[in-house]
Amino acid sequence: MQHRTKIFIGLIVAMIVLLILAWYTWPQETTSVPAVPAVTSATTTTSSASSATTTSASVYPPPSLGETNGIVTIGGQTIYVDLAENPAQQELGLGNRASLGAHQGMLFIFPTDDIHMFWMKDMSFSIDMIWFSADGTIIYIAPNVAPSTYPDAFGPNEVSRYVLEVPANFAATYGIKVGNQATLP
Repeated sequence: MQHRTKIFIGLIVAMIVLLILAWYTWPQETTSVPAVPAVTSATTTTSSASSATTTSASVYPPPSLGETNGIVTIGGQTIYVDLAENPAQQELGLGNRASLGAHQGMLFIFPTDDIHMFWMKDMSFSIDMIWFSADGTIIYIAPNVAPSTYPDAFGPNEVSRYVLEVPANFAATYGIKVGNQATLP
């Protein structure tokens, strides 16, 4: 009888182990999140009131990190943007993305007009940076800014409300110039 009890207990333990293994190896239903390369690049924006770090590069849509999305139109060109509307989003920026698509970018929306400077810390690709006044007029463009420019900071010596990061040479390719008016989200 003791031998049968030991076999029975052994079978129960084996079944429990198999159930646990099956539980952990069975495909779980989860929400699908696109795989994003673990490349981090950064752009930093500073104003007289605060400073934040922003990271750059990816695929639109879908938003990768919970940003809201919008569309910017300049000179007949449509740019699909992720919106960086608060310090946490601005610090994260386009982080963990390897590149930007041809008509993709990130629009940094600041609550007040200020001098907003950006740099290329940890960037792995070049971008154009475009500064806008509160009414959507382009006031400054930093074209084809390379990662090797770090720690130099870029920006106008006048206040802006918005900064748009787009792929390098976007402004030159589409004839976008200071004084152009944009439609912003």
